[in-house]
Amino acid sequence: MRFFIDHNLSPRLIPDVAALHHDHTFSCAEDEDLAALDDIRLRLV
Repeated sequence: MRFFIDHNLSPRLIPDVAALHHDHTFSCAEDEDLAALDDIRLRLV
């Protein structure tokens, strides 16, 4: 399973959480070049 840590949380969390959950992949906004982008408005269906 892949997990995304958004810019509201520290990317320093990733190594600690990844050490506990070896079967999962973790990335953050900085890894995906999304840190400088504005949030988009989501439409609820």
